[in-house]
Amino acid sequence: LVRGSGNSIVAYTAASRILSGLGLIVPRVIDSDSETGFAIIEDLGSERVADAASSRMREAELYHLAADSLDLLRSQPASAGRHHGWYFQTYDRLAYRTEVELLVDWYIPHRFERRVDDIKRHRLDEAWCSVFGDLSPPRHYCHRDYHAENLMVLGHQIGVLDFQDLMVGQAAYDWVSLIEAARRDLDKGLAEDLYLRGYQCADDPAAFRRDYAILAAQRNAKILGLFARLAQRDGKKRYLSLLDRVERFF
Repeated sequence: LVRGSGNSIVAYTAASRILSGLGLIVPRVIDSDSETGFAIIEDLGSERVADAASSRMREAELYHLAADSLDLLRSQPASAGRHHGWYFQTYDRLAYRTEVELLVDWYIPHRFERRVDDIKRHRLDEAWCSVFGDLSPPRHYCHRDYHAENLMVLGHQIGVLDFQDLMVGQAAYDWVSLIEAARRDLDKGLAEDLYLRGYQCADDPAAFRRDYAILAAQRNAKILGLFARLAQRDGKKRYLSLLDRVERFF
């Protein structure tokens, strides 16, 4: 329902070809075997943006380089369909709705120690559906997990990892991922600068602003539920320490 690719080597290889074709730097697939699920890929090093952004000046430099890649990502229109042997789907309302259910199923019971009854669950779903109806049409490729831990420093360029769940959606989603980071605090002034850049350089600034507001709520609701599930179901308690930061985005 959330349109994930799983561990498909075909999806990874196809997505890497699309992104490199747009001018993004991604690991080159040297060789692969889709039947066994193995691939030999290029190593982009070990210096992540999250680690290298050690000062405000350096952080601003690296994040604007990351924004350069987002500008490339939205530079060409995209449509769902088969490319390089993989069918790229649309990040649609069903996927958005399925993801935000994590908030009700996991986060609310964790934070408030009570479950949401069926009537309130239905009302909340209706509210989400109404809001999602205001999104602009999906027209660009969407990385879906574009944040500092998935971005590598390569001199004066940025390499991009973890792109196998590439889909067609709204460009604003990846700007939300970069700016409203769940794992690290971003300088407030830089966050505002990045948002302004995303807004001013969009082909439809009004649509970008609306999409950003909606998808920020959707993504952060999903993350709250996902982190609560990782802690409770999978025993990964370290994710509980990240909840406060995500809550502040609301």
